[in-house]
Amino acid sequence: MSTKVEIDTDVFKTIEGLAKDRNTTEKKIINEMIKKEIEKDNIPDFLQMGGMFTTDEPFDAVEDRKKMTNGEL
Repeated sequence: MSTKVEIDTDVFKTIEGLAKDRNTTEKKIINEMIKKEIEKDNIPDFLQMGGMFTTDEPFDAVEDRKKMTNGEL
């Protein structure tokens, strides 16, 4: 598939340098970068989403929030 995309000059120079260093084409570098970004967005790390975490003991988040607001924690 072919499409036209306008790339900033400084960005393209970086891509061009990477392609030369890796002995490949700019097209392959661009596709590789896009694929990596897409994969990162499609595979969520559930422990980092929405402030989620694990604990050894249960706790009351509402009560702890109140204590934090009052300077008790």
